[in-house]
Amino acid sequence: IADDLVEEVGRIYGYDKLPITFLRGALPQPEPNSFERMRERVRDVAAGLGFQEVITYSLTDLQSLSPFVAPDDSRRAQPLAVTNPVASQHRVLRTSLRASVLSTFAANRRHEDGPLRLFEIGFEYLPTEADLPHERPILAAVLGGARTDRWGRPTNERVDFYDARGVAEALFDALGVRAGFTASEEHGLLPGHTAAVSVDGDPVGVVARIHPAAADVFDVEE
Repeated sequence: IADDLVEEVGRIYGYDKLPITFLRGALPQPEPNSFERMRERVRDVAAGLGFQEVITYSLTDLQSLSPFVAPDDSRRAQPLAVTNPVASQHRVLRTSLRASVLSTFAANRRHEDGPLRLFEIGFEYLPTEADLPHERPILAAVLGGARTDRWGRPTNERVDFYDARGVAEALFDALGVRAGFTASEEHGLLPGHTAAVSVDGDPVGVVARIHPAAADVFDVEE
């Protein structure tokens, strides 16, 4: 091509004889992305609250999803399957992050007996009538173990539902959002220890204690 010919001419003529020029042009202005700003802000707040970020696979299996997906929830109970999965535990696209985060919690709990706080900001993939699923951004977090004091040292008390609610309230306060908590029930979560979270009347999440039956699936005893 012409570029190769020019390069050969320059080599024969001598690169040291060619005039020095610099790249010209102006960098484009960055486009604002409210989702990216929100995600980075949530990451900073979660880290400040003592949580460690994890990144899990988007692919999972039905057995892992079942503790947190109600059988009558046709949209989440029938995830999109992979045509040629590379492993049996990576067969379907996850429709919930709860199983992913809890399985990571269980894996770390086998090596760490102290306070443990994990979170992930990722996508759940909800099937649609089109070919591609709806990718819904989700923040999922889990905490367990001993309650810590103001200096981050473990105490003799165990964390409970109110610690989780306090974390959620601290997160909303840092974002300048006023959230409401109302008692609710949800599959895989313990009745009487579950609260729906809403902002201006719109549901935005849930704070709860994991149901013992769901925890047993992941060999979590606390």
